[in-house]
Amino acid sequence: DIRPKYGSNDKCLKVIEIIEWKAREPTSYYLTVFSIEDQILKELKGLIKTLDDQDSQVIDQELVDKDIKPIWKTRITSAVQDWTQTLEWSSPDFNPKGLNKLSKEKKEDKLLTIKSSWDSKSLSFTSKSSLFGKLMQPKIDDAYGAYAGDDLKSDYTAAKDWEDIEDVWDSIPSDNSPVHGVPKVRRTDAFKNLNGASANAAAAGVGAASGSIIMPGIGTVVGAVAGHTIDRLANPNPLAYLDEIGLNNIIKGDGATGARKDRWYPTSKNKWLKSYENIDPTDGQNVFTSVENTASDGLFSRGMSGVAETDMLAGNFTGVNMEFYEGDAASAMIDASIFGNKAKFGFRGSDLNDPTNSGENAEEKNVYLTFSGGGHSLEFSSSVSSNIDSWGYSWTINAEAEVSWDKEMSGALSLFKGEMEHHDKYGKESELEHAMAWAKYGDMEVTYTLGDGDPYDKFVIQIATDSRFGTPIFKTIGGASKCPGEPNTMWRESGLIIETEWSAGANNDFIPPHHRALFDLVITNESPYREGHIYGLLLTSGAQYTGDFGGNMMDLSFTINGADSLAPFHSLVPLHDVPSVDSNGDLKYTRLSLNVMKGQFAHTYFSIGVQLVSECEWEMSRDWLYRSPISSTAFLGNFTWERECPKVNWGKTTYNNYLNTVVSKESSPYINITLMNPDPMNLWSKDIGENNGATDHLVHPNVEFVRVQWRSLGVGEWINSWDMVGTDSNIWKRDVVDADAQCNSARGEGCKFKWNLERQYFLNGLKDGAYEVRAKVFCSGYDSFATTEVKGSVTEENLNVNVDVSKPEPIDWRQRHNRFTIDYSEPIVCPQLQADHMAYAIKRVKTCAGTNINSGDVDKDDVYFHYKFACVNENSLMISFPSDATEGTYEITVNADMLGSKLVDAGDNAAAKETFTTTIGCATTTSAQAALGSSSSPTTAATSSTSWSQSFWINTDSSGNAYLKLYSLFATGTAFFALFALRRRERRQLLNEGNYFSLFQGGERQQQMEGTETSYLMVRNEAPTKEENLPSPSGVDGKYIAGKQTSYGSVI
Repeated sequence: DIRPKYGSNDKCLKVIEIIEWKAREPTSYYLTVFSIEDQILKELKGLIKTLDDQDSQVIDQELVDKDIKPIWKTRITSAVQDWTQTLEWSSPDFNPKGLNKLSKEKKEDKLLTIKSSWDSKSLSFTSKSSLFGKLMQPKIDDAYGAYAGDDLKSDYTAAKDWEDIEDVWDSIPSDNSPVHGVPKVRRTDAFKNLNGASANAAAAGVGAASGSIIMPGIGTVVGAVAGHTIDRLANPNPLAYLDEIGLNNIIKGDGATGARKDRWYPTSKNKWLKSYENIDPTDGQNVFTSVENTASDGLFSRGMSGVAETDMLAGNFTGVNMEFYEGDAASAMIDASIFGNKAKFGFRGSDLNDPTNSGENAEEKNVYLTFSGGGHSLEFSSSVSSNIDSWGYSWTINAEAEVSWDKEMSGALSLFKGEMEHHDKYGKESELEHAMAWAKYGDMEVTYTLGDGDPYDKFVIQIATDSRFGTPIFKTIGGASKCPGEPNTMWRESGLIIETEWSAGANNDFIPPHHRALFDLVITNESPYREGHIYGLLLTSGAQYTGDFGGNMMDLSFTINGADSLAPFHSLVPLHDVPSVDSNGDLKYTRLSLNVMKGQFAHTYFSIGVQLVSECEWEMSRDWLYRSPISSTAFLGNFTWERECPKVNWGKTTYNNYLNTVVSKESSPYINITLMNPDPMNLWSKDIGENNGATDHLVHPNVEFVRVQWRSLGVGEWINSWDMVGTDSNIWKRDVVDADAQCNSARGEGCKFKWNLERQYFLNGLKDGAYEVRAKVFCSGYDSFATTEVKGSVTEENLNVNVDVSKPEPIDWRQRHNRFTIDYSEPIVCPQLQADHMAYAIKRVKTCAGTNINSGDVDKDDVYFHYKFACVNENSLMISFPSDATEGTYEITVNADMLGSKLVDAGDNAAAKETFTTTIGCATTTSAQAALGSSSSPTTAATSSTSWSQSFWINTDSSGNAYLKLYSLFATGTAFFALFALRRRERRQLLNEGNYFSLFQGGERQQQMEGTETSYLMVRNEAPTKEENLPSPSGVDGKYIAGKQTSYGSVI
């Protein structure tokens, strides 16, 4: 037996964990928060605990000759810290579990921590600092800079385009290209910083100066014309030389007139997209709000369309605040709730009860979003595609050839003048363009859906965008929810209360065996909205019980309103639509009956609770519910069954030896009793600590005594048997006590008890008779209403002990033909005949004439072979003389040989040696004497008259020999009385197979042991016969029948 000794905490067996490290490769993780919290972190912490166990074994093939445990403990501890920090950083919990259970101070501190974390990580989706804003705002700035000509915002302004054209144009070499003498796009001389006209005038001035030197006066004019012409030939596009002139005329359309001038260039700032986030609309357009509320009658407004607004205002609505219908006010509120930005809101008026979005009372505030369940959903999706890398270039080859022929003729004759012009022009042109480019685009999309299937659910949330990932983050502000109840909302299934109480009239402190513990379950549904809900019942254990799971409910049977469905680790017992209020709206109890049937392993049970739980959340908790389901628990308290007193049975040997036994001075004075406990589930108190304490819970703590008791058969009080104290060989010098046979081996070899009947005065000759013996277990610790089976238990069958220490005495004798019968005071046992030591001696002492015979001893061999000796009717010895026996008077001695076997009673008490006298074969009546011992014997008449009668009787009761004698005398007297006092009796003749029977009813009632009954004497009379050996009658209702008799009867 390797189990720990009783009361010891030593462990003989222990599971040793072996860890083998194999993974030493980098790994990327794609995990849910649930997997990290409920799997990875728990497993890592479990490994640390295993490493702390000094008996655990660690294997790592790559760490040779090193202490592996501290290395891996440091590594795993670091991993736990890393995972914890990763969760806190990447997925902060803004609705932590157990927040409302904190104290006021701790809750306030926790809320400040949550607010700080929220503020540091949340942005409005419309903010240019959000990831979407960071992607879009630079693109917007680039386009707007090109439009506004802002070189700081865009690399593609018109001015830079002019510069790029100039650089490309000038890069084309003139000397080697097919085109020669191509002017430059922009002049590069000393006048490049002047506008076109000023530069040309300056060139003309240079020419004039040169001409005046050559030819003053006219040379100045000629030089100026030449300078102007030469400059125009070298710079054919004077008006496009400078940005201002080129941009104003070409890009911005300076000089354009008319109301539709903006079709050439939008001069109003509010026409062009300037910002990703909301700005003043007079300063430019933004991504989110432009003409949604006005274009197409506001059909694309995120607030209310113009058609709907007009229709509503045309109705009979009262108290409409028109401030929220002006401009983008409604959309601003909607956008703030969906995108996470702020909107102006406040209350004005003397009682600050009138909402407003303007004025000094209106502040920029977060706008929450409230949505309800019922199947519909609100989906928000945003995506962006960005060219994150690209490059491209192109070229164009243009070939053009042109041939022209011009002919002009003119002539004049007198008054006539004629002119002729002919122009002919033809040519061809060919152009080839080739472009190459590549681009890389990045796409980012964020989608979230708000919805709930339960139409009675609603949620108030704050939405923002994670500044790091661009994903939405949510904070629940309020609402109502069910299945499951969401954090910071009103849980619709909350308010469930279960209470237990004893059923009316039940006392669960003292439950009778085979009865049930009776409880009432009282359920109150205080749900916030007074709804009926589906709950369920479970069994649970309280903190007071620290044993094995379910160990305090082993083998108990639970029924709810008679249905056997509640059990540990069993399915939920559903309670459908438990109501909350009655028709008046008042809270009302729901009451159920819980019955508990006792198991086999204990009698007192404690820390058993009944848990009322949300059925839906219980089902969810088996998978992924982040907390325990909504529940209420009530405990049944301690309840105890009054324990049946353990049983007791006789040992097999005791039962076989003493079920029916006779005790006398010839037998041992001891009855060796072995007592057993037949019930392995209900042990005696002295079994405590056996089996190393493994069965202590089955031990009855209040077995006080195990007694062996006796009384006269069916009569009187039970008396405890005695046990002798001390070791003195003289039993009469030893004190006695009531024997207690309880021991610790009643389930093994049994409890031994040697009962000395002599010491209890059974063998003093005064207590001869029949006794019954039982064993009884006495228990204590019960209440005043305990049943008999709680107070004690007795053996199923009693031992029958017949005490017989007195020798059998002859009480009557008689002669019939050749048969001589002696009746004894108790049942006798005839001895086994021995030829050399005959128990009987027969002597012929007189002739029929009365002459004495001196030597009439019958030879013992003759007695052995020719005389018949039989015990009949239990109490009688019948001696049959041979048919050729010589007539005369005989002496018959019983127990004649002291060395031979004896005639004894059931207790082996030998009858005294006694001599009886009888006459055989004489025709006349003679005097027959029986010598009792050495004294003279009374005489009885033996006759061969022509009529005679005898009787016998039946006793079907078990009251013993004393009653046997009483009934024998009574039956004989009744028979004679019936024969000679017919006047006082009613006589009936019964015909049975041709033989007449007489039935006599006594005139008085006789008191019997089991009650008062009427006695009848049935006598049959037959005619005399000369036969000496008569057949025994058949079909007689008699227990004992005397052989060879012809008259018989029965007391009924």
